[in-house]
Amino acid sequence: MNGEFITSHVMTPEGGHAMTLVGYNDLFRTKQGHTGGFILKNSWFDGIHPALGPMHARGSHSLKYWLQEITDWEEASMCPNSYDPENWYQCGNTAEVIDARRHGDAGMNIPLPIKRSSTIGGGVESCLSEETQLYARVNLQPLHLRCTDPSLCIVSDDYTYFVRNTTQWGDRMLRMCLFEYDNTTHDSTELCLPPMLAQKIAYVLSPVPEEVRENDPNVCGFYFYPYEAQQRYKTQFGNFYVNDFELEWHTQSYAANKALYPGLDYSDVDKSTRKQNQYEFVGPFPFARIVDKKDLPTVNEV
Repeated sequence: MNGEFITSHVMTPEGGHAMTLVGYNDLFRTKQGHTGGFILKNSWFDGIHPALGPMHARGSHSLKYWLQEITDWEEASMCPNSYDPENWYQCGNTAEVIDARRHGDAGMNIPLPIKRSSTIGGGVESCLSEETQLYARVNLQPLHLRCTDPSLCIVSDDYTYFVRNTTQWGDRMLRMCLFEYDNTTHDSTELCLPPMLAQKIAYVLSPVPEEVRENDPNVCGFYFYPYEAQQRYKTQFGNFYVNDFELEWHTQSYAANKALYPGLDYSDVDKSTRKQNQYEFVGPFPFARIVDKKDLPTVNEV
């Protein structure tokens, strides 16, 4: 769901698909540990498919992200991939400050000189705090989840789920543990899902609608195809090839130049012309500015 093609020793062919190869980056390192690959463009659906559709959950990124020209936060403002379980905000997974033994003196305990907010303490209370909600909003990550699979959790608006932690398990699977919070009684219990792929978890839990930020189709829809993955696919399944076309667009091809060519009919060009969203960023540190809490954008404004 992160837009990266992966490999597995249990891969089986499902079918062929044509995509547009738009670039490459020899330095980008994927979560699976592959360095370098092709950047592809496709029209796949981002997010989770409707209940009656195929069980495919996907995410993508912008071209600038794969070229490593922007930060992760800047990318999240354009392609947040809100349905990706690995992007959900985690809270309540820490306990009290641990006493440390002085080096060389096993007989003395001294507390670590750290003052910590109750927000990063253990338990569901930290997930319910205003400060945690602020952190989740600033990071553009969903915090409140609802159950969508009655076989694994409680499907009800009276119950809210918070991610406590995730652990890698087996072949690209995750074991996710959560707080199950009853909004009526204010009771909380802990729940750990069985190990499963992130794509499967996306059909077990889903962010509340007001915290879902949709990917912008103007800039998202790009995927990373590692060189290593391509070699493994080709070795195991074959049938990988690329067609290269040389295209040249003349000045009369653009609607902006129609005044120069009064004899041409631009009606079809005008109908198919759209305005593309652009994003301006303040910039990484030290150029970033401090955002006051009251100035934070709403979900609809991000």
